[in-house]
Amino acid sequence: MFVFIVILIKQNKTMKRKILVIDDEKRLRSNLAEILTLNNYDVYEASDGIEGLKKTISVEPDIILCDIMMPKSDGYDFIDQLNKTAFSHIPVIFITAKSDREDERKGMNLGAEDYIKKPFTIDEVITSIETRFKKIKKRKEQVKNYSDNSTYELARLINSHNIRSSVNIILGMSGILKNVSIDTVDKDDSRSMLGYIEQSGWQIISSTNNLYYYELTKLKRTDFLEIGPFEEGDTLTTKTDFLISKYGKLYNREKDFNVTVIGEKISFSLNIFDYIIEELILNAIKFTPLHTKIIVTVFSDNSILKIKIQDNGGGFNIADLNEIIPFKKFNDREDVPGFGLGLYNIKRFTELLNGSMKITNLENAFSVSLEIPMTYDNK
Repeated sequence: MFVFIVILIKQNKTMKRKILVIDDEKRLRSNLAEILTLNNYDVYEASDGIEGLKKTISVEPDIILCDIMMPKSDGYDFIDQLNKTAFSHIPVIFITAKSDREDERKGMNLGAEDYIKKPFTIDEVITSIETRFKKIKKRKEQVKNYSDNSTYELARLINSHNIRSSVNIILGMSGILKNVSIDTVDKDDSRSMLGYIEQSGWQIISSTNNLYYYELTKLKRTDFLEIGPFEEGDTLTTKTDFLISKYGKLYNREKDFNVTVIGEKISFSLNIFDYIIEELILNAIKFTPLHTKIIVTVFSDNSILKIKIQDNGGGFNIADLNEIIPFKKFNDREDVPGFGLGLYNIKRFTELLNGSMKITNLENAFSVSLEIPMTYDNK
């Protein structure tokens, strides 16, 4: 038998908030629903996890109160299934007689926001609910502030020196080629200008890619890392060779690359693989003199994917990988464009894929090495 103390909380009636109560004890569920209704919540009921999931989808509650020990589908099953839906953001508060610390930890690991033990008083429940609503409100404010700030930051970055310099090169040199007589332009000069235009275009693409993937890493999304199929005729070798050939031709560095690819398996998005290789190649090209070697090794088997790119550039000294942070450039050279995001994004992708990253900076050699667990058999 539980004794409830009714606490009436003033709420704006135009903003009535929805609570779903899931419990197989009908009397307890009804009493709790009645008192929450008196406190001006809009309350819905379900007798087990299966019914609770259906009710969640149909009414979209703001907060869910859920018992753990229930027939058919218990609280753990419910929250596990909820996490697989578009409603995984809804806070779940467990209300249960299970008092074992291990059970509480299990619930929290599944994503429960709070854990209220029976017997309880209604003020414990109300306090927990209102605490969740305060967190929701704060989160919405943070999202709004982030959205406002990120819009400004995006506009600032697009209008930055890096982007404007590339655009100015494209506009300036294309204008020259357009406005002068073809007969008066030396072939080597025109080829050189077209090369600068092409490099500038790819630099803009690289910069926007860095910004896009940076936003994805901030959201800690993993869906974009999922494996995509190879196109017909593609292999890990052909993709690596294609990217190196593209940038080798673009920067007149084709003969500087020494490439080894062993194996053809990959466990994550091919777009991400392309991005990682492209950024590491571009870094190596930017920071090494012409006609010096850049060594690229890609190794893949059933258990791991290894990527290593080594050059004789100066690199940079860091105590640990935590020093690689967004928008931090490790050089002040005006001739090397970029936002300071590429290496950070690669580090975050590696972490999200449960892999490791290592930077080695010796007197005459600089290398970046990645090791990513292989979990997918790509046939």
